[in-house]
Amino acid sequence: GKGGKGGKGGGKGGKRPRRDNRIDWPLEAGSHRYLEFTLYKENRDTLHAILQLAQSLHVSQNLFTFAGTKDRRAVTAQRVSAFRLPASKIEQLMARKPFGDSLVASDCTYAPAPLRLGMLGGNHFTITLRDVDGSDAADG
Repeated sequence: GKGGKGGKGGGKGGKRPRRDNRIDWPLEAGSHRYLEFTLYKENRDTLHAILQLAQSLHVSQNLFTFAGTKDRRAVTAQRVSAFRLPASKIEQLMARKPFGDSLVASDCTYAPAPLRLGMLGGNHFTITLRDVDGSDAADG
């Protein structure tokens, strides 16, 4: 009748066989279990950029680690690592340019360990002033 589980149960309780979502790990990674890449982003913070990347790759954002967050109101580039994410997945996604030029992952390499907060080797930045009229500057 109506309202039951329906279908042809066959005594298995209606469970589907589990799919194995693991991807063959590339030979060039060797024993390294992390992918490291450069994340270039414009006007979005690091966490939002990682979330967008993870959603587009259909993986958990928890696979990704980075050494520090970058300013949302800036153009930034930083290294990011991802646990057992093959470079081919990033490269295929970026070939479609899903975010235009405002979010790009490139320069993929395999690494033995993930990046961690505090591992920044240094910060280099350029400050750009826009819509500034120098005529009000004090004489010094």
